[in-house]
Amino acid sequence: MLRSAESPLTRTPNPDGFEKLVDYVQNSPDEKCLLITSASPSASFALPLLYRLWREGGKTYPFPTIISTAPVRKMTQLNLYDAFSSASSTGPTHTTVQDIDDVVGTLRDSSWVELKYSQPKVFHNVTISAKRSGCSVGGSYFVLNTSTPKSTMIYAPKYSHRTNLCQETDLKLGHANVDCVITYPGGTGSGLGNGVSALKRHKKIKKRMALVVRDKELTSSVHEVLKRGGNVILPVEALSEMAEPLLVLQNWLSVSNYSRSYRLCVCSNVGEEWKRFLKCFLEWTRLGDGFDGGGTNPFNLRGVEFFSSFDGVKEGGNDRPVVLFGTSASLMTGPCAAALTEWGGDEDNGIIFTSSQFNLGARSTLLKEWCNAKSEDREMVDEIEVKSWKVRRKFLEGEEVAEYEMLEEMRQEELKKAREKQAVANQIQSVKEHLGISAEEKGGGAEGGRKDEDENASDSNNLP
Repeated sequence: MLRSAESPLTRTPNPDGFEKLVDYVQNSPDEKCLLITSASPSASFALPLLYRLWREGGKTYPFPTIISTAPVRKMTQLNLYDAFSSASSTGPTHTTVQDIDDVVGTLRDSSWVELKYSQPKVFHNVTISAKRSGCSVGGSYFVLNTSTPKSTMIYAPKYSHRTNLCQETDLKLGHANVDCVITYPGGTGSGLGNGVSALKRHKKIKKRMALVVRDKELTSSVHEVLKRGGNVILPVEALSEMAEPLLVLQNWLSVSNYSRSYRLCVCSNVGEEWKRFLKCFLEWTRLGDGFDGGGTNPFNLRGVEFFSSFDGVKEGGNDRPVVLFGTSASLMTGPCAAALTEWGGDEDNGIIFTSSQFNLGARSTLLKEWCNAKSEDREMVDEIEVKSWKVRRKFLEGEEVAEYEMLEEMRQEELKKAREKQAVANQIQSVKEHLGISAEEKGGGAEGGRKDEDENASDSNNLP
């Protein structure tokens, strides 16, 4: 059984008796593989929860092998901490920092398989290969082939929404005879959907713009807001999704000599770490195909300011208009929510969405109003009421103090017991190593696993 770390959706039959289970909450020993298509929280934020359920279940079966590209693995770790920090600022979450630490620290190379683009990997009689897809660094869709019976399946849940790096000809020519395509609702708007959708015959699908045209439209839309003195918010779900739009705007500001007039900011808890990571994985981006390595790394991002909170953006502005990239695409938590609360009342400011997928919170309200206006061939209304959480911190009072102290005492007690248990386990392991007892000997039976009694006695006498 192959499983995805996506949101719960449905069960779909696959070739060769496999079942596509898009429901990460229900653990099962039949699950052998976990596919992660991108480093965005919607594709990987269920991983700590899945690992915790497996751990609480007693680890009675091996944890499913995770398959992704190398950048997705590295960026997943950063995005998990960043998404948790944004989500926990407004209240409790379904995961904890300890869950994320367990996943990052426990899943070693043997549990996580990294693929290169178009590199086949045979796994349980299924050949899995990753194909480039999407504006997220390292984003991919998966092609699964079976030999007995011979069949091909494409798993592309976010293909329709990731248009910067799609290779449509690879899908149409290389996998024209696929038996099964798994995607999310709305996939008909992509190159993948264009080839199989009946909507194409009725002219319901517009031809997508070329990359150069989309880049020009992005810069012109941003410039329209900045030249009237407004600020621009560009919310993204994960840092890996802002790499190319950020570079496009940075080059535009530099070439147009606007660097001293406007500010380009990134607001995230792991912004500097992400910048260093991006330089190392240049070959996984669109620019990497034409970069010879002899010049300056294009992702040095000179002139881009990195902040850990929205307060830093407000303090060092000098009243210059700001282009703000921030995580938490729902506009409900994190720096984007703070920016919306601060700038939302001024009609000179603007919000630009680079993806049409995220359907939660204030973002869904704005996208719905925009879609309604386009469908009715009219302009959006001047005022739209949206709701966003605002964090208010206060000191604990009365019974809250006693409750907090009790919970903290319980937590410290659990940590103490865990350390004592680990110390006992280490001592037992040390004794076993001293006696020369291995795991094979312990389960090998009477003949293979039993040592001479005199030898055991002599070894035990030498114990401290």
